[in-house]
Amino acid sequence: PRLTPLKVSSMKCLVALAFSLTLAAGPAAGQSLANVEAQLLPSSPQAGDLFGDAAALSGDTVVLGAPGKDELGPQNGSAVVYRRSAGVWSLEQVLLAFDGAPKDSFGFSVAISGDTILVGAYRDDDQGSGSGSVYVFVRSGTTWALQTKLLSSDGEKLDWFGRAVALEGERALIGAPRDDDAGNLSGSVYAFSRSGLTWTEDEKLTASDGMIRAEFGSALALRGGLAVVGAPKDEVGSQPPGAAYAFRWNGSSWSEEAKFVASNGFPYDQFGSSVAVSGDVIAIGAPGYDFPQTSAGGAGVGAAYVFERSGTVWAEVAFLHDPDPDPGFYFGEALALEGDTLLIGAPGADGSELRMGRALLYRRTASEWAQLTAVEESTPGFAFSFGSSVALSAEYFVVGAGRLFDAGRAYGYGLAAASGAATYCTAGTSASGCVALLQASGQASASDTSGFYLSVAGIEGSKDGLFFFGTSGRQATAWGNGTSFMCVAPPRARGALLSAAGSSAGACDGMLVEDLNARWCPTCTKPQLNPGVGAVVQAQLWYRDPLSSSNQSSSLSNAVEFVVLP
Repeated sequence: PRLTPLKVSSMKCLVALAFSLTLAAGPAAGQSLANVEAQLLPSSPQAGDLFGDAAALSGDTVVLGAPGKDELGPQNGSAVVYRRSAGVWSLEQVLLAFDGAPKDSFGFSVAISGDTILVGAYRDDDQGSGSGSVYVFVRSGTTWALQTKLLSSDGEKLDWFGRAVALEGERALIGAPRDDDAGNLSGSVYAFSRSGLTWTEDEKLTASDGMIRAEFGSALALRGGLAVVGAPKDEVGSQPPGAAYAFRWNGSSWSEEAKFVASNGFPYDQFGSSVAVSGDVIAIGAPGYDFPQTSAGGAGVGAAYVFERSGTVWAEVAFLHDPDPDPGFYFGEALALEGDTLLIGAPGADGSELRMGRALLYRRTASEWAQLTAVEESTPGFAFSFGSSVALSAEYFVVGAGRLFDAGRAYGYGLAAASGAATYCTAGTSASGCVALLQASGQASASDTSGFYLSVAGIEGSKDGLFFFGTSGRQATAWGNGTSFMCVAPPRARGALLSAAGSSAGACDGMLVEDLNARWCPTCTKPQLNPGVGAVVQAQLWYRDPLSSSNQSSSLSNAVEFVVLP
């Protein structure tokens, strides 16, 4: 898969220094915020498996649905569990329905929390054709076993119970978007809880203003006792732009807290087709949105909306769309949210001009949600619908490409640290016994004119030094035959030559500080050195050490790594 940076400035020719630190010339290839770690494929792949059409993760475990897999009959389906450890992905188990029948679509929806997995089979016919069911699996060690099979208490044909599932701890929500309790195809959500080994249906959730054909329960998200329910065909008058609802667990039951509609909604936007929640932030997808807006609507350009809560009031704070929108992108068909990071699937986007799809990563800085990077499939013809499912954690994410002409696939990506800077590598010791310790404060930004400081303490006073940086990754190469290491892979760019504050040489009380934002911002002194939004940057300090007995008359600090935000 290709990693697509967003109009970032390439690093220009780098300066060579006369005092032994040689900086390579030429543009840096760039290390991305997201690095592909694994391509995940189904076993015995066949066209129509739809592997990767659903994805969920918890901790180091990922579950992917393959609802079209011919396991126990045509389109019976399966779900596949992987374990990730230090960037290495391994297959843990393939989950099957013990009583699977043709066209059950087992694996159409999946959810995981700790050692429990839910797998939806919305076309199962235990209570009538298309009534639906959900299977619960639990893990002991590395083995997953069926715990129970869930059915609704009042299931009927074509309810589609299990088309969406959500799980947190001992609580599960299961969508039945074609249940008729509040009117034809109005939809509902069933709330279950587990005590010991027993699951109990506690209550049934419906929209307070439930409308016919709203398909309430088509999408679900659950975290921190806050549930979000999508109703993508909810109507205003006779037009269905869609809606979503928030429900809060009060300790004994669920109560409706808010209804969300788009501020600029049009008919057939399918607002509520996807939902995600993290803390006081909710994201809602509208993959049918027409951009620029026309009265026709439903063009499938797609959009996503972000809502935040202040006190008891929810407000729309962001409207997001593909930077180069076009009909048929379906931006917002899949969403995942983790803290200040939002992952959005656009399975119809023009990856390599072949509508192969992409997934776009956004991050909140202050009150703004800005796009950091995009990932897409680079093999023509293989990942049509890349982005049909997404799942996200603080350390990695998954993008599924389930609706393909082949069997489907998914990709796992490592995710650089969201904010701040991580130190790495070992600082050298100068001839006078000084150890230069580097740290970073503030937030690296591609546009801010100040506010991101590299600082070093512990060097000899009155010695010259400079900070240098690169975007090609970490290394630890011996710096001559002394104790220092070159920790930044080439090519490298340098900061300004500085003179350390402090007392006389040998006192180890020197300090150097530089604001990189104030050096590389678009209106600053060296805009050509700006690594660009989403770049993962490594930085280090070089300083003079003329009395060194090594074959270098300079030493190096430890290093830091950080991500550049908008």
